Amino acid sequence: VKNIIPTIDLSSWIQENTALEDYVIFKLDVEGAEYEIIDKMIKEGTFKWVDKFYGEFHGWAPVPGWSSKRKSELKKTMQKHSITMLDWAGEHKKYLDMENIHKPDIPEGTPGVPGMVYSNCSRSPNGPARLALTVQVGMDVKAAFKLVETIRAHRSNMPVTLFVYGDFAQVFPDLITKWSDRYTIGVRESQPFPTGHWKL
Repeated sequence: VKNIIPTIDLSSWIQENTALEDYVIFKLDVEGAEYEIIDKMIKEGTFKWVDKFYGEFHGWAPVPGWSSKRKSELKKTMQKHSITMLDWAGEHKKYLDMENIHKPDIPEGTPGVPGMVYSNCSRSPNGPARLALTVQVGMDVKAAFKLVETIRAHRSNMPVTLFVYGDFAQVFPDLITKWSDRYTIGVRESQPFPTGHWKL
């Protein structure tokens, strides 16, 4: 039994569905198929339609008809045609121009190192917790629930602000309401709601 999967010619689709004056952001992550697609787009001049190109080369993946040498030659051809691919590899958390687009709001001189886990935080003797935690919640409700429950179980009872997407708040209002009893809720592009003041 053969399954027939409908496909489109991406190079032709871009030319037929966008205009040269459009600002086109092109994101390509196709687990090895990028070599054939990029090669065709170069031959057909389709990169004239593309203003920004994000992607990821899967050099480790065996691709029929694409030897290491041929893969390397394609990259040289891209350079020759001034085609720049900005690395965007989610599994490695590598987003080449993310900080240029979204400038970090962390003040200079702030203690701590990104990615460092500090496990020695504790309450001051007879005083409040010495650490306040800000968490940005994504759209994966299972992962978010697990994270928040882990924080809730921590014995320090530290002050926590949860930043959530507006879409997340609309889809899971009961969960946000539950969290707001204990934590400050911040909605992206909106003001933070102090503990107990959340309203959808």
